[in-house]
Amino acid sequence: MAQQSMPASLLLEVKGLYLNPSTFGNNAPKGALTIADNVVIDRPSVVATRRGFDNSFSTLVASGASNMFQFNSVKLLHGTDNNLYADVLDDGVWVPYADDVFRAVARKYYVPEPLNPASRVRGLETNKNFYFITSEGTYRLDRITGQPRLAGAPPGLSGTAITVGASGFLEPNTNVAYRIVFGYKDFNQQLVLGAPSSRISLSNTGAASANAEVTFQVPQEVEEFPADFFFQVYRSNASPDLNTEPDDEMALVYEDLVSNYIPLVGGQIVIEDIVPDVLKIGAALYTNQGQDGILQSNYRPPWCTDICTFKQYTFYANTRTIHNASVTLISAGASNGEDALIPGDTITFTPVAAGTTFVLTATAGANDFTLGLFQVSDTGNPGLDIQVTASNLAYVANGYVGNDFLDAYYTSTPGELPGKLRFDRYSLTAAPFAITVNDASSWEQTMPVTSINDSRPNRIYYSKFNQPEAVPIVNYIEVGSANAVIRRIVPLRDGIMVMKDDGVFRISNAAPPFTITPIDYNVRILADNTAAELDNKVYFLSDQGVVALSDSDAQIMSFVLDKTIIENTSPVLFPNLTSVAWGIAYQSARKYILFMPLVDDDQQATQEYVYNHLTEVWTRWTLAGSCGIIFKKDGKMYLGSRDSAPVAGDSYVYQERKSFTITDYADSQYNVNNTVTGNTATIIIDNPPLPIGVAILPGWTITQGGNEAIARVVSAVPGPTTTTILTDAVQHWEAGEVIIYVPITSTVETIQIDCENPGMNKQFSEMVYMFTEQGFTKLTAKISSNTAGLPITDILIPTHRGGWGIDPWGTTPWGGTLTGQGKIRRYVPQAVQRAGWLYINLSNAEAFTAFGWSGTEIFFKQTSSRQK
Repeated sequence: MAQQSMPASLLLEVKGLYLNPSTFGNNAPKGALTIADNVVIDRPSVVATRRGFDNSFSTLVASGASNMFQFNSVKLLHGTDNNLYADVLDDGVWVPYADDVFRAVARKYYVPEPLNPASRVRGLETNKNFYFITSEGTYRLDRITGQPRLAGAPPGLSGTAITVGASGFLEPNTNVAYRIVFGYKDFNQQLVLGAPSSRISLSNTGAASANAEVTFQVPQEVEEFPADFFFQVYRSNASPDLNTEPDDEMALVYEDLVSNYIPLVGGQIVIEDIVPDVLKIGAALYTNQGQDGILQSNYRPPWCTDICTFKQYTFYANTRTIHNASVTLISAGASNGEDALIPGDTITFTPVAAGTTFVLTATAGANDFTLGLFQVSDTGNPGLDIQVTASNLAYVANGYVGNDFLDAYYTSTPGELPGKLRFDRYSLTAAPFAITVNDASSWEQTMPVTSINDSRPNRIYYSKFNQPEAVPIVNYIEVGSANAVIRRIVPLRDGIMVMKDDGVFRISNAAPPFTITPIDYNVRILADNTAAELDNKVYFLSDQGVVALSDSDAQIMSFVLDKTIIENTSPVLFPNLTSVAWGIAYQSARKYILFMPLVDDDQQATQEYVYNHLTEVWTRWTLAGSCGIIFKKDGKMYLGSRDSAPVAGDSYVYQERKSFTITDYADSQYNVNNTVTGNTATIIIDNPPLPIGVAILPGWTITQGGNEAIARVVSAVPGPTTTTILTDAVQHWEAGEVIIYVPITSTVETIQIDCENPGMNKQFSEMVYMFTEQGFTKLTAKISSNTAGLPITDILIPTHRGGWGIDPWGTTPWGGTLTGQGKIRRYVPQAVQRAGWLYINLSNAEAFTAFGWSGTEIFFKQTSSRQK
């Protein structure tokens, strides 16, 4: 009699999701999964339940979350109502910041591109401050309890100077020039200086030396909040004679607080300069030729769509500058010819939007801010008359009470022709303005003139070293094609990765000049908000799947998911992809988490593909979220949402459960009241305050004090506001509050297990499931095959470790413990024993339970190649 052959065995080690190529033969690893929902694979061959997210941390009233940040160990949130909030006490109570008084914006911070669904308010913490970008430009916050204000300081404006006194520092027949700088020190004692004013020239045409009285204009922002600002007056060296322009090497001669001059008269400050040259030893103006130079003036950051820091420089990408118009006066004063600007001539400023039209009129009399009159100089000296008249025009434009949208500057410098003027909008709005005149013959430009701004989608401006708010107009680089938009900039250790519509690039070097290197012209980011830095790489969703972008190449990481990823990124199937998809890097967990829509009309992400860069595997979660952060203070993930709220218009901020105990394994919870009837295994819940579309389901966990039970049957009773829950245990429930917990539904399913021979039938006899964690009361296994019509359900009960007579007294609970390593041996159900291959599906959906499945050994015998 022939001996029966011994069964062979296959040791199945668990791998991650594998959805793309053929799963037969060696095309996919043994133990690859076609379903890996709400699990993590953080250790080789161990698939475990993910941690839960608690909705009870915070509810946003009448708003959703569009982005989250952290500053000084406090969570910040930008809401869908365009408010900025802070969780000041770390208790989930979000306090809105008050009005932005510096630009009269009523507590609203709009996204940079309102018509771009992917546009978000983005921010960063640097130089002890928090900076965030909006449609109005970059704002800064120097402390949690402070108020946001526009980054940087306003530039100086215009002014005049006259000689005073019978003696002084300025010798007869000489010229001198002044520049004014406004600035402040913030809460962290960071010094912020604005750009210097236009030159204010003074000539001493008298026979004796004299001192100077300098009158200069105060920017609107400074005038409204004088207590926040100081001013500095810088003076040049005197020229050798009246025909020579003074140089631009200036030293500080006067400094004071603006508040000491309140109330301002006509929006101006008047000071007397009596400092002799021998005592002019104040600080040199930072724009002196021996310092940074005038081209390095501290202008405010431009409008941008992304911001980052690298090597203590701050970079602003996809930029737009302030709308401005430059004109040149070429003749003034009747004695200088018939084409000269004369009294009665007008100049009109008309905004397309966001401002009021106003008119300035030339006069032979004095400048008048109330009536909008600027004085025309008529000495017969053409150059002097142009200079004085143009300076008066800028001077009156700034002080005129009817001007509510622009600043004026006289910009001619020594060695240039006089008469150059520049007019800038107050804000970074995209709306232009027009300048018209009644007589164009006295102007170099063809009138009317319409303002322009420098809108460069491929341009990146960068700040001065360690001065995020000081952005000179010449500090920029341009990346790739001028027509291809920069979508994101993300810093790595040795460079900034730039994601554009024409490929990906790298900016390197520790200081200017920066070097631009193309990395790959064939990779394009699909959803701007998916970019996140992990392990010194930038992960993002591209037109080639999920890419890991390094300093040298772009590596496709989602090949095993390609079929699914390609479908999920179809603009036809998922029109909301660019607005909904986003990504986050969880450094301590070694994960890149890609949040994606699940159906075409999702308004926020409802599924996540999770990649562990150490185990190099993917899993999938089913959470809802619109934004999030990994909060450094407690190491937890926080997810903001804009949907699924208990009251219409409300949303949650979810907090990751991270106590490293069994209580981590539950999702949302709801506090409700119950009325206990005669049967103490029955709980009746009246008016359950649950989100729209959420209903209590079997398997949910109910707790009250020390009681804990599982809802086994949830029955409807007459009336729409009452729910009856039958629990699985008779316990002493009292009328009052109970907490209902939503379990984490974890499911995994293997690819076909064909024992490396899919063409041959086998007889599968038994399986041994190995676990590193048995923190579950039961685990549902479903075994199916290529021959059986329906899967066969098998319930796995964990093995006890220890117990009476096994471990020393007191080392384990009475009867043993369910947690820890173990194995469960099960026979293969008869209906699926004979097959070419099997599928194993494991699922768990009870709160406060978890599993860690490390694989299965399957015993089988080869039979024949004949199929049913």
